[in-house]
Amino acid sequence: MLREVTSRLRSDEVDGYVRSGAWTDDTIHGLMLASAAATGDGLLMTDSRWTVSGRELETGIARACDSLLAAGVGPRSVVGLHTGNHVEFVILHTALSSLGAVTLTLPSRLPSADVAALLEQADADALVAPTGSAPRIATHLPASMRFLSYPDTGDGRELGSLDVIRSGRSPETAPWEVEASARDYIMMPTAGTTGHPKIALRTHRAWIAMARKKLKTLGSLELSNRDAVLVLSPLVQGIGYLHGFVLPLLVPGLRRLMVPRFDADFALDLAERHRPTILLGVPTHAMRLLDAARERTSDLSSVRMFQSGGDAFPVAARHDFEDTLRIPVISDYGLSDVGAACAISPDDPVNKRRETAGTAMPWTDVAVLNEDGSDCAEGVVGEVALRGPDMITCYYPEDPADARPETLVRSGDLGFLDADGYLVIVGRTKDLIIRGGANISPQQVETAVRTHPLVREVAVVGRRDPVLGERIAAVVRLKPDAVLDLPSLLNHLEAEGVSKSVWPEFLHVLDEFPSSPGGKVDKRALRLVVDQSAASPTRKG
Repeated sequence: MLREVTSRLRSDEVDGYVRSGAWTDDTIHGLMLASAAATGDGLLMTDSRWTVSGRELETGIARACDSLLAAGVGPRSVVGLHTGNHVEFVILHTALSSLGAVTLTLPSRLPSADVAALLEQADADALVAPTGSAPRIATHLPASMRFLSYPDTGDGRELGSLDVIRSGRSPETAPWEVEASARDYIMMPTAGTTGHPKIALRTHRAWIAMARKKLKTLGSLELSNRDAVLVLSPLVQGIGYLHGFVLPLLVPGLRRLMVPRFDADFALDLAERHRPTILLGVPTHAMRLLDAARERTSDLSSVRMFQSGGDAFPVAARHDFEDTLRIPVISDYGLSDVGAACAISPDDPVNKRRETAGTAMPWTDVAVLNEDGSDCAEGVVGEVALRGPDMITCYYPEDPADARPETLVRSGDLGFLDADGYLVIVGRTKDLIIRGGANISPQQVETAVRTHPLVREVAVVGRRDPVLGERIAAVVRLKPDAVLDLPSLLNHLEAEGVSKSVWPEFLHVLDEFPSSPGGKVDKRALRLVVDQSAASPTRKG
């Protein structure tokens, strides 16, 4: 059961967001049912195993409400949904919203022990998971935990194939609803790439505000019920939830095409079959799609944009993707704490789209600060700080030691504002490699290494060193059949005129990069890889 919490937002901020229209009385379940009604018997979503019309979605939500009520779920109950990109997530999350319960999203890639730990951390009352995961998870759960499951096999053509919604009221009966309020919440674990995941508690109002302000940045790329989004990122996290679940609620009839587990060839097949207008994923997804598209003939002529987020999209990789596939990349920038803050517009000049994080979104404050908290001058690098209507209520459970920011939230990102007000990110304060007292930006090294023609993907981290503190380690994924050693890479950097101060001292070649459940490169895991290597550095001192 959800504990009482204190919002990070001041009462005057809340009043201001209501007056400005950032916050409205819309609810997740109300918008979903409106979208279902607008679609009727037309296709509203598919996960390749189950295709659902608007009318079938209404039926599923009603039946799910009955099953959840029968299991004792009600207002302020916390229920974990351990799902992939399945139609069941949409149905169950909407039903929980309708009942006034709190959804705890749990990516399907999370190990069972981590699922159990997050359920305990969230004060969860119940868990819903596919039957295939049930035996593994059950051994980690307390006997008191209510456990509902749904089949994760079969073609999903019949609603009755879902155990959790098998028996229920007739399709004509609307779901039972509680009074909507600003206290309707969703819990979402952070990526956990820098430590144990925290649970961000955010209101439905905040998520809807985030989607609403994103729509305002699309300019000439206006969305309608003729559009469809192919969801490559996990629907239960970050950009997948924002662009794949919430934003379509504000465009009734916009279809969701969900890839259960990312595979580039399968995603291209799905795109050719269903003709999406939007591809949604992190930069890694885009680069994998590009690799696959180069090896086959793929018709992506229906696609109007690749919506990216969750991680920085390298400039050279963005050029390659756009120039090869003729699909513009539109990206967002934000924080787990604050939500979306800056966005690229399709109408922005090409150099701004490719080389900046965009401009501040509506209702959002963006600044670049010196260490003393004063504003940096134009073009001067400082720490990016943000605040807006989509800020989290708190991390759950609340920690009294957590500072409750009264003004802008420092992001940990380093950047500057250019003469036109576009934000340029140059690195992270925590990612800086401190080599013998000198600060080295991993992003600067990554940009240099990426110029090598055999390098497909690169991540740079600091390797612990007893003398200098850290040394520069580059981890790369190469193009098919390519071979690259460190001397060859350094010869290339020298020919390119790259300063020796940013030359890598170690090179590690991997077939795949470790990633978070959300698809971001897991640099914490990469540091373990390089720290455990027995290689010697290429230069002394």
